[in-house]
Amino acid sequence: GTSSTATPDTTSPRCGPLAEPECVRVRGGDFRTVALAVKAIVRLRSLAAPGQRPQSGEAPPSPGPAPRRPPATSTSPAVDDEDTAAKVRTLMELRAPGQPLAALSDFAKEYGDEAFCLRLLKKCDGDVRRSAEKYKQGLRWREAHRELITTRKFAQGGDNRVIGADSVGRPIAYMCLKNQFLPSTQAMDHMLVCFLQAVDNLPPGVQQATHVWDLHGLSLRMNLNPLPLVYMLQAAESYFAERMHRLIIIDMPRLANVLKDTVWPLVSERTKQKVRFMTSEQAREHFADQCPVESSSRIAKVMADNRDPCMSLAARQATWMRVNASGDLVPAFA
Repeated sequence: GTSSTATPDTTSPRCGPLAEPECVRVRGGDFRTVALAVKAIVRLRSLAAPGQRPQSGEAPPSPGPAPRRPPATSTSPAVDDEDTAAKVRTLMELRAPGQPLAALSDFAKEYGDEAFCLRLLKKCDGDVRRSAEKYKQGLRWREAHRELITTRKFAQGGDNRVIGADSVGRPIAYMCLKNQFLPSTQAMDHMLVCFLQAVDNLPPGVQQATHVWDLHGLSLRMNLNPLPLVYMLQAAESYFAERMHRLIIIDMPRLANVLKDTVWPLVSERTKQKVRFMTSEQAREHFADQCPVESSSRIAKVMADNRDPCMSLAARQATWMRVNASGDLVPAFA
């Protein structure tokens, strides 16, 4: 099926499909002030508690209902030793009566299966205490996002979509900030649905996807608030644990380093090892080496379109396609 999305306001000079999103310069001093303030908040441990969504005023209008999608099926490695089996039981018992997650709905609890436990234990190097904290965060996150997970309703924030797969079959999710319609605080649902769609597309035996953030055309005005990055990081470290093979960041402008420096201390060492910074040329070479020709040529074409000064946003939108869970190429936001 296709995702239901809200159409951006065509009367807006920045967000309409016939206008280019506005890119602005922010003075370095102002940007550094924002970053330093956020770092202070982080040190006070009051920055975006797990499951709490950043507030940014009134959210954009919600689209109509979309068909409920079944959760993606995936295989998990067998529990091959008693120590690991005991750790899995310890985690799953957190849902039992009298335990911290007992009050959650069956919808939330069903996600806490053996496969999820094994991914958490892998992420936490077998540390059951750390795994338990992420287990609780993940199931509470699912409870808080039930509507988003089941309906896939979101306001379209840009061009985020799954556009191919590598030679192993890992889905590749792509977004380019030149096509950003909404501030990052209002585009989180779209980003999360793209994460969910990447999981939907996992073939049997494949557990992870690659995510590509193309920062060409970055609008600093739309991305000054670092809270969405922190919020997405929390979801990636718990609910989506071990679902990311690589995060490839393309053409990161120098000013964006301030946002990176703000969030980077919150990223686990294991996740840091998965992040790659590339130029657009390096990215094209990478995908040509790692993907079948069909996917690599599609990614190269999308990147070229986003860098073509003669191609309007409306013209780019007309080309936006995504790969669905059946492997078919369909209109991305129909």
